[in-house]
Amino acid sequence: MMEIIDFKSSSEYFYDEKDGLKNNTVREIDVKDKRFHELLKCWKEKSYPFIRINHAECCTEADKATEVRPNTLYSFLRNIQHIAVYKNLIIITWEHIVEVKENGNQSRI
Repeated sequence: MMEIIDFKSSSEYFYDEKDGLKNNTVREIDVKDKRFHELLKCWKEKSYPFIRINHAECCTEADKATEVRPNTLYSFLRNIQHIAVYKNLIIITWEHIVEVKENGNQSRI
């Protein structure tokens, strides 16, 4: 099973993140949140999981129910490429996926 760490993103950032204009998120480390323990472990080991970003205002329970869904209208899954830690912040950078369609056109998914 692939490891996936979930975060929510507001409308202000979600669509830029999903469309590839912004390929990272900066979070304040919460020592009570197990996601940050896992991310810090991955940072030390340089072994990165996947990140799923859910639209904070629109993501439904049905969206969250599927373990591995590549992309929906209100969420997307990406491979983490780098994790950086600065003071009490963690910066998570992911790779954007470019889809090549049958007609040769490219689009980010």
